[in-house]
Amino acid sequence: MTEIKKQVPNKHVVLMYDDSIKSRWTARYVFSSKLAFTTGLDCILNIGSYNGWLESTLLSYGRQSVVSIDVEQENIQKAKQAVPRADFVVASAVNLPFREHAFQLITMYEVIEHIPKGREKNCLGECNRVLHDGTLLLSTPFNALRSKLSDPAWYLGHRHYSATQLTFIGRMTGFVPRKTYIRGGLFEQFTVILLYIFKNLGLEIPFKTWFEGHRLSEYEQKGFSTLFIVFEKQCEYTLSNGLRSE
Repeated sequence: MTEIKKQVPNKHVVLMYDDSIKSRWTARYVFSSKLAFTTGLDCILNIGSYNGWLESTLLSYGRQSVVSIDVEQENIQKAKQAVPRADFVVASAVNLPFREHAFQLITMYEVIEHIPKGREKNCLGECNRVLHDGTLLLSTPFNALRSKLSDPAWYLGHRHYSATQLTFIGRMTGFVPRKTYIRGGLFEQFTVILLYIFKNLGLEIPFKTWFEGHRLSEYEQKGFSTLFIVFEKQCEYTLSNGLRSE
């Protein structure tokens, strides 16, 4: 499997906050990228471009076709500047502007918790429609008590999901769960808390390299922070007809 670089800043100093790919690179990005490469698939749709970190990694390590969407025009512009080789489109995850069976792999990392509540089925149904006998990789905050209590955004409505919830929705929309991972722990959660604080001050968190090293170690074993599910398409799904065998 292609080795994904563990990119972390190399100085234990407080810097001005930077939204570039290199500065925002985390242990979760390392694990997410490796998961995408493990599939061996090309012709990729990434839902939720942010700053282009995943698109940059996929193209740098040999993938040829990457299309990415985001609902925020600002994110699309930022990602286009960082990764001009990828194709970026402003679009919603619940209404994908692509033809049926257009992609072999769909990645949707830390997105489903941000779509309108109750529209998860629509979102995965759209993924099924544009996927051609391929794989859907999904990640989201895990519905563990420690994960929720240590997530400042959870108190404001940031959703966390269990594997049971998402695999149920996946099966309803024609997907079969093949593998589930739960990664990240105390350092993952504490670093996010620090990020909220220092980002509002326009600064990077102090001792960032030290924190990222511990986060990388956490992602090498079972944790409680982030849920990853590998789905395989089994059936064709339409909103009007429900499930039907292909």
